Amino acid sequence: MSSDRHERVSRIFLEARRLDAPGRLQYLRLHCAGDEPLKEEVDSLLAGETLADEFFSMPEPADTGPDTSRAHLEPGQMVEGFRLIEVIGHGGMGVVWEAEDTSLGRNVALKFLVTTPDDTDWEKRFTKEAKLLGSLNHPGIATAYGLHRAGGLLFLSMEMIRGGTLAHHLSKGRLPVSEALRIARDIAAALEEAHGYGVNHRDIKPANIMLEEPGGKVKILDFGLAGASVQKDLGTQGGTSFQNGAHSSPALAGTGPYLSPEQLEGHPLGRSVDVWAFGCVLYEMLTGSLAFDHPTVAKTLDAIRRTEPDWQALPTGLPDGIADLLRRCLKKDPAGRPVQIGQVREVLESALGMTPVAALPAPRQQRWPGGLLATWALGLTVTAGVLGLMWQGMGYTGLEDPDTSQSAAIPVPLPADDGPARIAAISPDGSHVVFVQDSRGGGWHLVMRELPLGKSKPLPGTKMASAPFFSPDGQWIGFFQNDRLMKMSIGGGLLIRLCAVTGNRGASWGDDGRITFTPNLRSGLAQVPEEGGMPEALTTLNSVRGEITHRWPHLLPDGRGVLFTVGHRSSDSFDDASVAVHDFNTGTSRILLSGGMRPRFVPPDRLIFARGGKLYTVGLDLDRLQLNGAPKVVLDDVLTIPSTGHAFYAIARTTGDLAYSDGGIWAGDRILEWYTPAGRTEALVSGLAPYGAFSLSPDGRRLAVTLNRYYDELWLYDLASGTRTRLTNGPSEGRGPIWTRDGSMITYATNVAGNEDIRWQKADGTDGGGLLVSGPHREFPSNWHPDGQTLAYTEANPDTGSDIHLLVLGDEPTSMPFRVTGADERSPRFSPDGTLIAYLSDETGRHEAYVETYPEGDGRIQVSDSGAVDLRWNGKGDRLYFLTPMVQGRRILMAAYVSRQPELSSLAPQEVIE
Repeated sequence: MSSDRHERVSRIFLEARRLDAPGRLQYLRLHCAGDEPLKEEVDSLLAGETLADEFFSMPEPADTGPDTSRAHLEPGQMVEGFRLIEVIGHGGMGVVWEAEDTSLGRNVALKFLVTTPDDTDWEKRFTKEAKLLGSLNHPGIATAYGLHRAGGLLFLSMEMIRGGTLAHHLSKGRLPVSEALRIARDIAAALEEAHGYGVNHRDIKPANIMLEEPGGKVKILDFGLAGASVQKDLGTQGGTSFQNGAHSSPALAGTGPYLSPEQLEGHPLGRSVDVWAFGCVLYEMLTGSLAFDHPTVAKTLDAIRRTEPDWQALPTGLPDGIADLLRRCLKKDPAGRPVQIGQVREVLESALGMTPVAALPAPRQQRWPGGLLATWALGLTVTAGVLGLMWQGMGYTGLEDPDTSQSAAIPVPLPADDGPARIAAISPDGSHVVFVQDSRGGGWHLVMRELPLGKSKPLPGTKMASAPFFSPDGQWIGFFQNDRLMKMSIGGGLLIRLCAVTGNRGASWGDDGRITFTPNLRSGLAQVPEEGGMPEALTTLNSVRGEITHRWPHLLPDGRGVLFTVGHRSSDSFDDASVAVHDFNTGTSRILLSGGMRPRFVPPDRLIFARGGKLYTVGLDLDRLQLNGAPKVVLDDVLTIPSTGHAFYAIARTTGDLAYSDGGIWAGDRILEWYTPAGRTEALVSGLAPYGAFSLSPDGRRLAVTLNRYYDELWLYDLASGTRTRLTNGPSEGRGPIWTRDGSMITYATNVAGNEDIRWQKADGTDGGGLLVSGPHREFPSNWHPDGQTLAYTEANPDTGSDIHLLVLGDEPTSMPFRVTGADERSPRFSPDGTLIAYLSDETGRHEAYVETYPEGDGRIQVSDSGAVDLRWNGKGDRLYFLTPMVQGRRILMAAYVSRQPELSSLAPQEVIE
């Protein structure tokens, strides 16, 4: 927006705010005539001046009378069982009265909508405020009692809060540091609750924060501008196809000094808007001044976009981490801010001494008698939940001759609640390892353990994280999570987003402060600064040699270059991949050896790589970047996955210590069975194979299945004849197949370009179909609606996690968000009659099954209570089947009866098959 536009918005806003509601409407009609965007911008600023009201969560009422919304109200008047006492506030959207609830004998606050008869937009916003937060329950959120309509009056009844706003307290000057941090912590906790349900406030400011008396308890108020991440207006066909599901809202929804840069630019709004405004409020509490304070609205908004707050104004002696927290909250780029407000809360609690963040002990180094450096080898038993430690007394020369080593296995049982573990990283000094741990509730997280026999410590905020790696000083851990490259301090605290990715095939942190990583599954390597930013390409795929991927980078010392794995189009396993090196001095890459993957360097001159469940060593001349000698086996029975190039071992860069997971080659072979109505199991297809996702045709006669090999191959099995046909050819085509309702087409995800897109093709293998969905993120098909015109699919968004979208076919197929929140939503399934949609969401902390009315969305229930992994409806649509998370190597098939009469409900799930 230009400066002239800012000036015009500011001038009209400042004049309109002085008028009463009817006069304001007339003024805006006159001065915004023919410029609807201008009116929306001014309306948003005026709404931001609304008196601090509350969260609401009641259904929209039926109209019970004529529209008399401008009816006169007086003290003592009775309205629907409430006796009005006095006006306690006015706002751009309504007037707030204190009233007595005569039925319960308590005082409440009533917020009345003040509009003209033809002003339906305000009524929609008012009712949205009531419907937005249907399931929130938090001490930092004011309680809503009901939404009422009587005699044409639309009003909300809510908890009566006595006290003063934070703005009133700040009018007396800055707050003591301890009080400011306590209030900030409570604000963050309340926002965390809202964000967990996909609701962003979008107007956090001191006037919308009440400090209850006595005690100063925080209440966040006024969600009149809040944005629900849930969007599913199926009647809307306009807009750009394949949107990312972020909020679409007026550009200036919010209040001037607390607006974020992306609000000023009119970008889609997410949780980062609240993080920014929170930072502004915390700055104001600590300094007594606005973070961005200028004489005019236009100059203030321009400063928000271009300048930094006065950091010198912060009081001295702030607890560790607070100044850095503020700077991160007020990053101009939303990607640089804390990803979740819960991370902010944790830092504040640490500063307040509520949950001190543990620090790792100082690095230590052990040596064997005679000067040999001790090497640890950590074996993680994948199938048995037992952590095995193996102490191998061998120097670097021992790597060439493993027979000279001495070893003793020391089994260490893992906690009973934990599942299989896989080694991922070891600290530079060899004192700690980080491994990926499956959890009882489903999914996985990162765990750090001190060697040799220290306790395991889950790393907070690392759910669904993978491929961790240490910084050179060992004080940071990087990892991949939800299509983002992330980092966090080893002591805990903030999770910091570095950049977006669409794969998780390894990263390495260099001494120069740059991180080399694989940005997607079909690309060369890239680099990003350790502070985060825009990645830059480092290597390029050589199409002449048939290269289709560069992955698993490992930086050499002194900035000499980077080792990596090269996958070839002609191969069918990463055991046949190549180990390559990129020379930073010349900017060129070359192959070092064929038949290996996941290379690592051990000082001073050894290269380690994996192949066929074994580790090999060979000499490497760092000056010439050439190999010396022939490779020799150094370790057997190391867990490797030839289809992806995974090899679960790590080497400490300073000490050369080795950590690994045992298990040998994992081919992923499975059998496919189904359960008969009598409870017996029968083979669906014969033989073992690396079966992945599969889908049975509507007539039950054909099976579409992915084989998870070097390429993800899509095959079609005829169950009657036993014949099979390959439907796709080429790199990574054919993940997650689903059938159209008439059985004529198969829809699937394809990864040819390095990013998961959605295609479909005729099931008989003839020409037809084509690309359905292609966007900046990864998309996966889930289920077709019975009408055959609507596809439910999931999208992996770096900002919001896994979300559910709908593709509506037609002359111009259009994609639209269905459920886009801060939680992880996936696996949507339409009921056979199309009136319900089931899906998984982890809004409670683990994935559970939910059912919602479709397309109305006026009913929603949670069906499971102990976790859920996958969903299927029965043929009648009155029973929902789901699997429980893996517990001690087993899952349970559950079923719950679902009914819409008289309202949407379900019975307790019952076990079907273990």
